[in-house]
Amino acid sequence: MARKLIVGVCLVALGVVAGYALATNRDTGHGDTGGDGILVVVATVDIPAGTSLDPLIDQEQFETIVIATSTSVRYVVTDIGQLRGMTTTTPIYENEQIPLARISATP
Repeated sequence: MARKLIVGVCLVALGVVAGYALATNRDTGHGDTGGDGILVVVATVDIPAGTSLDPLIDQEQFETIVIATSTSVRYVVTDIGQLRGMTTTTPIYENEQIPLARISATP
């Protein structure tokens, strides 16, 4: 009986630890490089507010780079495809991370 109780307590403890690990390692909306950096999209030119991004994508004016996770902004664009059909709501500067809040669907 005592042995079953100990095994049961160990299984519950293992479940709690696994649940905590999953909860603290949740998706942050960032790309994943498998290391200490993340992939983000940056513009290779300055882009004024109100600019449709599709022509710039076609002209290859964006690139994906790896940055340190600690320097990334929240809800940053991690794939150039996220920019399709979008327009800038504020200026985006060369080599700047692009937060999703700074773009919107093209009207």
